[in-house]
Amino acid sequence: MSASGAWTYACAVLVGIGDGLALLEWSPVVAGLTTVLLSGCVAAVVAVVRPAPGGPSPARRAWAVDVAAGSLLAGGGAVTLLALATASPCCALLLALTATLTAPPVVRRVRRRLRPRAPVGPPARPQAPWDTGLRSLTTAAAVSRLADSELCVLWRRTFWQLTSHQAPDALLATVLLRQACLDELTRRNPTAVRAWLESGGRASGGPERFWVTGRSHGDADAAS
Repeated sequence: MSASGAWTYACAVLVGIGDGLALLEWSPVVAGLTTVLLSGCVAAVVAVVRPAPGGPSPARRAWAVDVAAGSLLAGGGAVTLLALATASPCCALLLALTATLTAPPVVRRVRRRLRPRAPVGPPARPQAPWDTGLRSLTTAAAVSRLADSELCVLWRRTFWQLTSHQAPDALLATVLLRQACLDELTRRNPTAVRAWLESGGRASGGPERFWVTGRSHGDADAAS
């Protein structure tokens, strides 16, 4: 049984006990008329606030049954509280507070209030797939400003990024960056790149071991 069904069942039991108390304190006619009058008032209010749905008759019948059952429960509950207030006002007040605070709509609202909210703020900027930790590259011109060692590291690192799960736009950006790196490596030292490729160089490797010892053009640009 759901929490809402358990609450309704408990209220129905209490209403039955309260109506029995009302029959003992009042006459059956007074208790019955009071229950009918209060239930009718509740049904009228519900019909105004939540009118009957349009469409097929089964939906309208279900709405009528829900309104009638809820109104009868509310009217019987009011009679219960009136009869209990005659015998013990404190018990009547405690019962009314308990029924109100444990009602399913109140519980749902409290849960929504207590539920932790996500932090409000600007969305985190996704890290660029070519962020080397040295600098973030966004254009081929930026690749040309890297030192030779940085350029070779970037070339090897972007290979492993191609094997990871990326969005299509991020994957395309990584491919274009590798193309820019290869073009820059060839521009700086075509002999080393040719020797690396002829030796069976793999895409995960680099031409560092074929590079001329000492600073090359890229290192000189980075130092200037």
